Amino acid sequence: MSHGTTHRNAKQPTARTAQKPKSIFGNLFGWSLVVGLLAVVNYYQQPFAGAVENITEYAGLCGWNPPDPNVGLTGYQRIDGPIGCEDIVIHHKTGLAFMPCSSVEGRQSFFPPLAHFGEEKETTEPVYVYDIKKKSVKRLTLKGFPHELHTHGVGLWQDPADSSSIYLFFINHRPSGSVVEIFTHELGTDVLNHIETVSHPLILTPNDIVPIGPRTFYVSNDHHFRKGAWRVFEDFTRRPWSTIVLWNEGKAKIVAKGIRGSNGLAISPDEQFLYNDAVIGAELQVYKILRDDGYALQLLDTVKTGFLNDNIAVDPVSGDLYITGHTHALKFFDHVGDTNKPSPSRVVRVYRSFNTSTQSDEWKVETIVSDDGGIISGATIAAVDPATNITLIGGLFTPVVEIRGLVKSSR
Repeated sequence: MSHGTTHRNAKQPTARTAQKPKSIFGNLFGWSLVVGLLAVVNYYQQPFAGAVENITEYAGLCGWNPPDPNVGLTGYQRIDGPIGCEDIVIHHKTGLAFMPCSSVEGRQSFFPPLAHFGEEKETTEPVYVYDIKKKSVKRLTLKGFPHELHTHGVGLWQDPADSSSIYLFFINHRPSGSVVEIFTHELGTDVLNHIETVSHPLILTPNDIVPIGPRTFYVSNDHHFRKGAWRVFEDFTRRPWSTIVLWNEGKAKIVAKGIRGSNGLAISPDEQFLYNDAVIGAELQVYKILRDDGYALQLLDTVKTGFLNDNIAVDPVSGDLYITGHTHALKFFDHVGDTNKPSPSRVVRVYRSFNTSTQSDEWKVETIVSDDGGIISGATIAAVDPATNITLIGGLFTPVVEIRGLVKSSR
């Protein structure tokens, strides 16, 4: 366990200018070399059968499998305004959805999670609140916040004794290094009040965040290497080098490691389980939260998803998971380089079901949305609100899409 730092109202860092990044993706010949490299790496690192299984899965993620039929988007509507909302979190008691967003130009130029370290197009990216019941959207004002804001994952926590306000936690990718920003928000207002910035060497490549208290949270690191050739190697050979970090009482420690692309995080409604999307592993990890052991994590289950699962939303009533991601890695990286090129997306519902044959509960993965990229291209989150049966789907470069009728119950 090691100590970190928190900052309140620090001086704004100077914006950094760099050359616009060049995409290394979208070249089929290059991808063929990658698959060949993966085969060599896995052949020498695991038994032959395991290597074959890994390579077969990798080929499927790269588009070897037949494309999904388009389903689940009947009657969709695009919400005017918010674009590039990689993550969305809903306050279910009020039906307010909080969306940290960006712009196409901003994501393409400066977005460290995609290894884009070019010029900052917008130093303070927008955070919106969308009222699901009133169908109204507004941009929130950041008060007491002198820093840059480059958005990514978001988490929400509410004190059970305070029904009028919430805490919002944002991943912020500053050019000087990624941090976590903590704000308070009075529900019904258009202001976010900044209270703290958390930085620590263990919070290196943060992707998503789950708060469990006003200054306690889990954060996923999606890479071991922030940039450079080793980061490319880490991605293409699907190395289990990423982590989950706990921040508690001003200290940080790694509570889970050996993860292949630790990405989206979510917590069960009873706050007993933490869920993690291992995106390049194409799997969901289920952890038990050991509160009596300093919020340590115990891995209980690993569920194969069959696609690049990005972010997770949890139905607060049923506890079912709604996971969104990418079904074709090559097309996704083409989309990153040129947003006019579509990237197929999928949303699945993951839930526990009793198997009469084995007389035990098991995880089920059910596709509820699939699209070839014509409507939701490069989708990353499907936030569900069971009270209204509304689902909000966001992505790195696209407007938010609203769909009615997708929320189901496994109970």
